[in-house]
Amino acid sequence: MSRIPEQFGWYAAHVVVYFENAHIKRTGVYPLMENIHLVQAANERDALRLAKALGKASAFADPSFTYGGRAARRVFGGVRKIVKVSPPILSDDSTPATRVESGCEATFNQLRVRGRRNLRRFVEGREVEVCLESADRI
Repeated sequence: MSRIPEQFGWYAAHVVVYFENAHIKRTGVYPLMENIHLVQAANERDALRLAKALGKASAFADPSFTYGGRAARRVFGGVRKIVKVSPPILSDDSTPATRVESGCEATFNQLRVRGRRNLRRFVEGREVEVCLESADRI
């Protein structure tokens, strides 16, 4: 693997993959994962290029793969967003993070829940309906 120049920044790439089979298509409910990869790149455009390559590499159509007990394929859905990794909050340094270290903010999501009860359920890691805010509304 080639050495990446230290001035390159770190980015969190939100890569979406979903599962598909005849049952899923019929129900219209697509199970998906948002995998977050750390990539080091010169800029956001290069980070997006790397993220797409990672996503495409994670897709497969192995005939032995199943989801929910049924044959399925794993599909690369796209890159939802690229976030520049920020330096640690407790750091005196205001320059962009060029290395990942404890306390770096790798990524974030802005969500909404209805009511304090649902807020508590979300914080506890329990099932709750959430609304994912668009990245451009932040």
